[in-house]
Amino acid sequence: MTLKLTRFSSESDKCGFPISSFEKYSKFLKALKLDFEVVLNESDQVILDIKNLDLDKVTGIKAVEKLKEYKEILEE
Repeated sequence: MTLKLTRFSSESDKCGFPISSFEKYSKFLKALKLDFEVVLNESDQVILDIKNLDLDKVTGIKAVEKLKEYKEILEE
């Protein structure tokens, strides 16, 4: 797998990939033992949060609260 890097400073590089490939790239970077930080735009953050939501453990009230939170984020 090849990553296109953009140098920000002597300590920091940037690479971009689609949110749909997040898990694949995350595993790749961890396998290389690289320290990395994921920066997402608001809609991608909502998508990732929904993907990671454990529907078997969330209550009805918490689900409605999360929907309100997502709606507010996406309406900004």
